[in-house]
Amino acid sequence: MSAPSTPRSCVVLGCGRSGTSLLSGLLAGSGYHLGRTLLRADPSNPKGYFESGRINRLNEQLLAPYTTDVLRAADGRPLAARPLREGERWLAALPAAVPVARPEALADDLRLPPTDGPTARKDPRFSWTLQAWDPALADSVRVCVFRDPSATARSILTMTDQGDLGLGLEGALAVWASNYRRCLHLADSERGEGRRWVFVHYAAILDGTGFGELEDALETELDRSFIDPELQRSPVGAPPEGEIAEVYAELRTRAGLAAAG
Repeated sequence: MSAPSTPRSCVVLGCGRSGTSLLSGLLAGSGYHLGRTLLRADPSNPKGYFESGRINRLNEQLLAPYTTDVLRAADGRPLAARPLREGERWLAALPAAVPVARPEALADDLRLPPTDGPTARKDPRFSWTLQAWDPALADSVRVCVFRDPSATARSILTMTDQGDLGLGLEGALAVWASNYRRCLHLADSERGEGRRWVFVHYAAILDGTGFGELEDALETELDRSFIDPELQRSPVGAPPEGEIAEVYAELRTRAGLAAAG
């Protein structure tokens, strides 16, 4: 009988409030190392974020030069009251092809310490900073988690409504769309480089139908005991339209799902 293969390491990316924490909790329960010091659970994520504070801080530094302006619509209208501050750059909305630089001053920090067993690194900011982390994440499977855009946008607003950012529904949807345009761009740009991308819908994690390609790519079976159907808390709103509908349809296609009804 042949020995089981070693699970492949991965990086979890996708817009914040889209189910990336759910997947990361599954990975943590399946023997993956998520980092030494993880963010604490809170009412927004009662089961935890599974994000390394160190990695978040580095990604904030990488994104700081690109987030000095207020979020704007295509016609130039401001969609927020002010630019993003430290700790808020998971809400970045940038052009899909923006080249986020790898500063020489951070070269030593953008290395990952060795661990026993497979690693999983998760931060919504990775949608923008992923390439700056090469070669540390070059061999990691890219797992992009997505969710209905209206549910994600409403969850973003629930999480940010205590501050003065002034991000309304249109702004939250713009964050969703720009994040996934970026993920699709990265997946296409890495085609042919031997880097595996998996797109998985949040609902397909909850109901178990999204594990086939995911477990195949990671070369391991995931422990599903972390799944709690009660985590589906944000209601789905009206069907997406225009560019958002196009992005959502492409994500569903890459996840092997039928068009949204």
